[in-house]
Amino acid sequence: MNVAEIKQMRKNQYIFLNTLLIAALILFYCLIRTFEITYSHFFLFLGVLLIVQAIIGFLKRDSTKSIFPIIEKVAKYEKEKMGSEWKKQRIIGYVWNVLLGGFMLFRVYWDPYLGEDVMKADFQFWFILLFIFTLLLNVSMLLHIRKVDRSTSVADLKGYTWKSNALAVCVGVILAFLFMVIIIFYVFTI
Repeated sequence: MNVAEIKQMRKNQYIFLNTLLIAALILFYCLIRTFEITYSHFFLFLGVLLIVQAIIGFLKRDSTKSIFPIIEKVAKYEKEKMGSEWKKQRIIGYVWNVLLGGFMLFRVYWDPYLGEDVMKADFQFWFILLFIFTLLLNVSMLLHIRKVDRSTSVADLKGYTWKSNALAVCVGVILAFLFMVIIIFYVFTI
């Protein structure tokens, strides 16, 4: 692939993933406004979705096949460019999906009062959430794309998976704390 083709592929990747994220959050917002969705429904759905996604990933193994052509094209490119780090990155991603999905399901099982609380559809809160998720998606993609596209050999990416996951855990902890503060502030100002 030449530089122009890679730039076009990455541009299409950005557009596709941002559109998918925004559409999913808008759909979820509309569902909350239309139906009474409890937190247990939400955690159950999210937990099952994450675990199913991980199972499909484990079954696919090293395959780059996807129902979305742009995702398949990116996977083929990155698999060739990253070598064994690509496989490690995918396996660790699936393990994270299982852990997070299991946590969501455990949360539903462990907290019987979770099913009583109905999710609210406050437009300002969802707009802030959409902004934060879109920002996180784009920054993480930008960092990943720069690292992968600027590497000249597989050796340049040695240890990349562990470093990026360690950074993701640190950022995740900080964001979880930030979300808790924002939600507490939001609840007390209503």
